[in-house]
Amino acid sequence: MVKIKGKLDNPDSANKEHWVVGKSKEDALERAAKKFKVNKSKITLIQDEDVLDTWYSSGILPFSSLRWPDDHADFKEFFPTALLETGHDILFFWVARMVMMTLEVTDQLPFKEVFLHAIVRDA
Repeated sequence: MVKIKGKLDNPDSANKEHWVVGKSKEDALERAAKKFKVNKSKITLIQDEDVLDTWYSSGILPFSSLRWPDDHADFKEFFPTALLETGHDILFFWVARMVMMTLEVTDQLPFKEVFLHAIVRDA
């Protein structure tokens, strides 16, 4: 989120126009200066505190979606699941992380079987 002295002193976090995205802090600062047409020295970047890394959040999906770590009925009833259906393209990136993170946190496998479906691609 962008805070700008004298122009946007109290940005609204719900207003998507008050946000910028960049590959680095410097990149975000450049983009903010261009977007709001102000000098970089007037800009304060505020990083969103409520963001999970995609790979991390995918790893905790099998148990976090069932209200873990609370002793909840959903977790007791539906964890572990019987089957995960996915494409082979994310086997390592997501499925392996789910297995590793779930084993680390719960000492159980998150699912008993993985069904890999076909992926149709063009040239």
